[in-house]
Amino acid sequence: MNTKNNQVSRRYAAALFDLAQETDHLSGVHRDMTAVASVIRESEELQAFIGTTSIPVFVQKNVIQDLFEKRVSELTYKFLSFLAHHDRLNYLLEICHSFDVLFLEASNILRVDIVSPVHLSEQQVSSISEKLKRIYNKTIHPHQKVDPQVLGGFKVKIKDIIFDLTLQTQLANFKRIVMNA
Repeated sequence: MNTKNNQVSRRYAAALFDLAQETDHLSGVHRDMTAVASVIRESEELQAFIGTTSIPVFVQKNVIQDLFEKRVSELTYKFLSFLAHHDRLNYLLEICHSFDVLFLEASNILRVDIVSPVHLSEQQVSSISEKLKRIYNKTIHPHQKVDPQVLGGFKVKIKDIIFDLTLQTQLANFKRIVMNA
């Protein structure tokens, strides 16, 4: 998405976030928006539908009603209807993402991906999470990924930062040091 679309999406997300916070429905709306994003990602038809701005508004509103009226809170449903009414459903997936970012920041939560060649034990993940908690002073929500291509050790990805603690990288660094000595 281009910069203008990102700005628009962030504004809608911020407006919903503020309203959810003011009405004390923040956690529920976050759950709803996470579920909405999941439904969109799972359906190519729905992705195509919300990405098409030439669909009449009344059709958009009917689809939103059929899909979400009974499945999300009243506040979330009204927001989705508002987007449909203003022909802004094409921003919905990015709005969901922006809302999630705002929620995590407000909740002092940091999501991290831990990539390793094998599944790590709960104790290992907990140990990594505790170290990151001390560094970032945030509650850590780890997500494990297994990548057999990783040669020993693990990588930790936090937003756009990757801490590469794999044996492969350690050996490459050692080689670089020895070659430059």
